[in-house]
Amino acid sequence: MKEKKNEAIDRVEEAADERWKSVALRAVKWRAKKGVNFTTDHVWAALEEAGVSPPKEPRAMGAIMRKAVREGLIVSTPKTEISTKESNHKRPVRVWSPLTEVSARVCD
Repeated sequence: MKEKKNEAIDRVEEAADERWKSVALRAVKWRAKKGVNFTTDHVWAALEEAGVSPPKEPRAMGAIMRKAVREGLIVSTPKTEISTKESNHKRPVRVWSPLTEVSARVCD
């Protein structure tokens, strides 16, 4: 099942606009630099505030988060929060932690 999920994320990522992917990753980096946990709702809100049009397939955000993990910017936490994004219909969304925050807690 995980393999099928990864394949789906790969397909969505390939179809997403390159400019959108670049801006979305920068938004994730910006959130991570703040040093506090966040969800994709926060990233979507930042993109909306910046006037960035969403991709045709919103699941492209999953590819962006996966890339941020691979780049060592963030890690997933076991926590979830109820989404405030209307299109998510109050489903739980993953809470992400900036790697700087994780490192700080480990070093304390």
